[in-house]
Amino acid sequence: MVKAEVRPSILNVTANPPPSKTYTHRAFVLGLLADGITTVRNPLLGRDTLATIRACRAFGAEIAEGAQFTVSRPGPLATPSDVVNVDNSGTTIRIMTSI
Repeated sequence: MVKAEVRPSILNVTANPPPSKTYTHRAFVLGLLADGITTVRNPLLGRDTLATIRACRAFGAEIAEGAQFTVSRPGPLATPSDVVNVDNSGTTIRIMTSI
């Protein structure tokens, strides 16, 4: 079920997709790039998606874990201070190299 409310320059969307590695990668990366707070519910957590979460943190995201995850970036994207280990996750390396 997807509900969307569209106003000029504002998109407010609620989606309830099943847990998916593909969606999980993209949800955390979009949270890294977005202004404000992004809530990620029901992520699929595994080696690849945890690599994406670590990479987002390396770029300056603050990610809080609990019943749901929240992603925020308090300032501009940061250049990682060290190598970003993506644990052999092809999706993570493809997305993060473009960022």
